[in-house]
Amino acid sequence: MLGQVATKANASVIEVKQNYTSQLLSYEDEIVFTDCSIREYFDEKLQLKIDRDINTAINLKGVVLDLLPTINRRKNKVVIIKSKTPSISKEVLTVFKSHEKNTQTHYLSV
Repeated sequence: MLGQVATKANASVIEVKQNYTSQLLSYEDEIVFTDCSIREYFDEKLQLKIDRDINTAINLKGVVLDLLPTINRRKNKVVIIKSKTPSISKEVLTVFKSHEKNTQTHYLSV
């Protein structure tokens, strides 16, 4: 079905391995969403709320563009091998800050 929608939009669907895309923080090489019930993460250092779904979408795009770090699991521990995160972190943080601003504006207008 997704392929049909993409075709109508003159786009294509790229299948990717989605391992860890919902757990890894997209602007820093850190696993923060360890439980599926965690929907948001608050970064104390940056004073920024991170939405899990938006974070996952950014990570999936990172997989397609080969920007997501190489992650291995050793003895039930996640190990990050190669990372390109610093090259995209500024752009990713801009997305989260924009989303947070839009969310706050929405709550104020309701």
